[in-house]
Amino acid sequence: MPGHFACAAAGLFAAIAPLGAQATPAETTRHSIWLVYGGDHAVSQRVGVIFDTQLRLTQDAEHQQQLLVRPGVSYAVNSHVKLSAGYALMASREDGSDPLSPRRPEHRAWFSAQLAHDLGPVSFVHRYRGEHRWLSGVQVDDTGARLGEAWVSAERMRYSLRASIPLASRGRARAMYLSASDEVFASFGGYAGNVAVDQNRAAIALGVRAGRSLRLEVGYMLQSSGADGRLDDQNHTLQLAAFSTTPLRRR
Repeated sequence: MPGHFACAAAGLFAAIAPLGAQATPAETTRHSIWLVYGGDHAVSQRVGVIFDTQLRLTQDAEHQQQLLVRPGVSYAVNSHVKLSAGYALMASREDGSDPLSPRRPEHRAWFSAQLAHDLGPVSFVHRYRGEHRWLSGVQVDDTGARLGEAWVSAERMRYSLRASIPLASRGRARAMYLSASDEVFASFGGYAGNVAVDQNRAAIALGVRAGRSLRLEVGYMLQSSGADGRLDDQNHTLQLAAFSTTPLRRR
């Protein structure tokens, strides 16, 4: 099985490499800082409570702010497979003021399936996520005149592959590791129309296991997005992250 997934991973990276290499005259470049917390806290042997949150300081971390809150429930099928589902809220402020008072919120219902396995010293995590999105848009008539606000919806599928390699023996406390990941986004249905890849996130991070249930990471992510298969909007992002699996039940 590890050999099969290694081949699949190689095929995925080969498929998306041309997308990252494209450049167009209309290319837009931004710089951001994302503060990330990821929590998956066990309440029983198989069931956990998920709480992810991200504060995104975009447009050179001076103007637009986004706050993502993603609660959910997880279920461990076995030591390799985990299923989860929940709700997410994306709140944005274009003027850089309080992100808790969103100008145009986005709501999502999501589900995901995660598969983890090792190949020698390297640990792989595959994640498939589906999202049903409700967004606030602008309604126009046949002439293009603005009629007002309207809610629109669309579907989105995401696939990510993350590989981590330890930089010290697994038994050492506060062991460091290096990870690389890539995530492909494809939107379809509703306002999105036919299925199309409209975003890619490639990242590398240096992490440390600060405890039995806590990991800290600092890394760089290149977020590429756009329409019509042209991912010409480049967002260079510094990510500071903490991930916790502290249980909410007595051992």
